Order: sequence, then structure tokens, then C-alpha cells
Amino acid sequence: MVLELDSITVRYGQTAAVSDVSLSVADGEVVALLGPSGCGKSTLLRTVAGLEKPTSGSVSWDTADLAGVPVHRRGFGLVSRTGSCSRTGRSPGTWRSACG
Repeated sequence: MVLELDSITVRYGQTAAVSDVSLSVADGEVVALLGPSGCGKSTLLRTVAGLEKPTSGSVSWDTADLAGVPVHRRGFGLVSRTGSCSRTGRSPGTWRSACG
């Protein structure tokens, strides 16, 4: 099984949140998306999960296009890290008290 992203672009008005991203992830592979705040990591993951529609490009799973597949039928999960649990701009003590 392969997750395939083919030339994914996501725009909000004139702003491109994700621009022409292609990626292939084979069964058993682990992938990390790294980058600064606002670079499109979460938008790309939300697109794979079906929470965002790409402006152009396609998401497919094992060669089946997921464009018409509703979120609850895709079989993908997304867990977002909330700002209250982020270490950015917080002391370690504040991070521990906010996140357990």
C-alpha cells in the first residue's frame, strides 16, 4: 500500500499554504514533516486526512483517488499538538503544568 501525494497545492485566496508538493510513502515507512511555523505542514496533513481540499493535485491510497472519499472513510488519523502543549515561548515548568 502506498500513500501518494501528486502536485498538491492548497491556497487560501491568493496565498499558497502548500505549493506543488509530491510525496510517496510506502507501507511501513515513517515520515516526518519538519519546518518553521506557518510553512504548510499541518495544512498538508489536513489535506491527506480530507479536512482540506487541495486547490490542485491529488491524494491517493494504493492507487485509489481519495478526492470523493469522506473524512470518516479515509482511515487516516490526525492529532494536532495544541499551542498549550508547545514548548515554543514557554518555560519548561509552564509546559509541564499545561500538558501534564
